[in-house]
Amino acid sequence: MAGSERNISASAILASGRNVPKQKTERAVASAQERLALIQELNSVLPQQFNMLIYAINPPPGLIPAMPASQADRSDALLRWAEGPSGCGLMAVFDVLKSILDPQ
Repeated sequence: MAGSERNISASAILASGRNVPKQKTERAVASAQERLALIQELNSVLPQQFNMLIYAINPPPGLIPAMPASQADRSDALLRWAEGPSGCGLMAVFDVLKSILDPQ
């Protein structure tokens, strides 16, 4: 793996539009580096931005730990659900996060 791929940022992934599914039923597959970048970005956003993401994604009630829980725990719960059979998929999280961080 090239050194530049190891230092990939979530912002770069979000901007690249990589792994966009062709159909809504199709799930995009994220690499380990992309998954790591996404969870790092989620862990670092402001709590208000994370709450906006949760509101927009709309996971089932009770799935995401409440605010006293660490943001890392909340991010983990969100991404595990998103990747699961009833989840929205990682690309939906990427897309909404991109909209929050770069509202243009």
